[in-house]
Amino acid sequence: MCYPKSTLLMAIHLIDDKPAVLAGRVTTCDYAGEGLYFVEVELMLKPENDDIRQWEAQR
Repeated sequence: MCYPKSTLLMAIHLIDDKPAVLAGRVTTCDYAGEGLYFVEVELMLKPENDDIRQWEAQR
């Protein structure tokens, strides 16, 4: 579950490549059943700082 207006960093895993990191702001989060949620995000520029670079390097 995510709250609207929250900012998320997402590691999108690609086949045979390292994950692409995307940033987005949650616009809606709806319960889809069985513990799953449907989340819509508005993509935005990824913030650049040391914590994010370190997190990205660990993926």
